[in-house]
Amino acid sequence: MIMLSTEDHSRSPEHRAALMTRKRWLYRLAFCGILSVGVALGIWHNFIGVRSLWVFRSGEPLSSWIIILAGPLSTLPATLLAIVRRSWGAAWLIAGGLFSLGVVVITEMANSEVTTEIASAAFRYSETIALPMVLLGLGLLSLHRRVDRTQPPAE
Repeated sequence: MIMLSTEDHSRSPEHRAALMTRKRWLYRLAFCGILSVGVALGIWHNFIGVRSLWVFRSGEPLSSWIIILAGPLSTLPATLLAIVRRSWGAAWLIAGGLFSLGVVVITEMANSEVTTEIASAAFRYSETIALPMVLLGLGLLSLHRRVDRTQPPAE
């Protein structure tokens, strides 16, 4: 029986394949964790969005609809899309969070609000809606790129 030294063993193809398999399982576990957080966040955002829709008036400005539809009401569908297409779901989350935050700021500026009021509205919206969406999207995108690097080469 021939024993490989630890130096030779760490470079053997079998050892590298085992490490890659372990990494892929860790990434799958991380993906499930991120998706669980995303679904919970999406459900919470849907409650916020539906509550907002209930208080809308018949003459509600278009900006309010854009903020709700691009922000909280898109978190759950984007997370569910990430199950099938991680990069698409991640892009949707990042774009939706940033776009809706931009509409909040532009709406406040169009209403001739004071700079402190604009910053306050942007901060409140960011901490509740935009920042969690962007962070979830960045997490999915980072995981997607790492998983691509651990895929075995095509034969």
